[in-house]
Amino acid sequence: MAYHWHAIISNESASTAFSIVAQKSTGEVAKEFHVLHSHFSPQHSQGDAMLMSIGMNSGKVMQLANWRYLFFKCLRWTFLTLALCLMLMGCSSSSSDDEEAVVTLSGLWVGETIENIGAVSTTLESYILFFNELVYILRSDEAQVGSYEIEDASHSNLTLDVHPYAGSDDINQFYVGSFNNLNLTLDALFASSNDLVVNYNSITRAGRMTLELDVDQQLDLGLDRVTGEWDTTDATMNVASDGGFSGWNAATSCQWEGTLIPLTSNILTLEIERENCTLFNTLTQGLALIDGEGILHFIANAPPDVLWMRFDPVAAAVVTEPVEATE
Repeated sequence: MAYHWHAIISNESASTAFSIVAQKSTGEVAKEFHVLHSHFSPQHSQGDAMLMSIGMNSGKVMQLANWRYLFFKCLRWTFLTLALCLMLMGCSSSSSDDEEAVVTLSGLWVGETIENIGAVSTTLESYILFFNELVYILRSDEAQVGSYEIEDASHSNLTLDVHPYAGSDDINQFYVGSFNNLNLTLDALFASSNDLVVNYNSITRAGRMTLELDVDQQLDLGLDRVTGEWDTTDATMNVASDGGFSGWNAATSCQWEGTLIPLTSNILTLEIERENCTLFNTLTQGLALIDGEGILHFIANAPPDVLWMRFDPVAAAVVTEPVEATE
């Protein structure tokens, strides 16, 4: 005995109702699929009922869902998923934009240091140069050389070795500092993109540095920019177009020579050898730069000593051609 099954699928509301009726059938069992009955009224919308009956070997009927309903349902979920993904991507991008960029320590900073040693307060001209992972603090009484560690977007810790000047040539601004086994830890705060404040406090001293970024520093520093004559009160130095240089101090007979090689857009590699000088008679390497006032700085480190030399440019003579008298 075989049964004939009828399935009525109704989608008149948000939920789908199924009505299945079994009837006896005396017909011979089909050997393959046969569509026995299909009814769909074109006058009805997507939500109307659809009746389908299919015969099988078992005499039973398979029930098929309304394919249009499933198609639009899947399409709706696809668009909802896509919209959700776009919304999440937008939130992620907005969150990334809101994150503060960590300040990179670089460039030349110029200002002053107010330092208190006991009851004595002193104001000192100061420079700070950040280059790669090193920091150089150049003051009128000592040099400090060390490294730094970035804590966050505005704070950094500076760990420095102190090199007090010995036998300095203040007249010509040639300084040699020797490490005295004193270390300082400084707290640097970037008050703004162009303002730097540095505090420090130790057993022997306390102070505060206020500096501004030297935005006028020579940023396109090639050999053509340093070629020519440079001088100080008693000293003169000439730089050739290939970077070679030679100088001497007429008052002390201190002599130096070496080579300048482009390193970055605003820094030159310095190779210098000094002879017949009070201190720092050695061959070593360092850095050279031109600040916003046009002063050429040599900075070299030969542990335990640090060298800092400053030169002013010699202005080219202005040639005035005589004006011919006209009749």
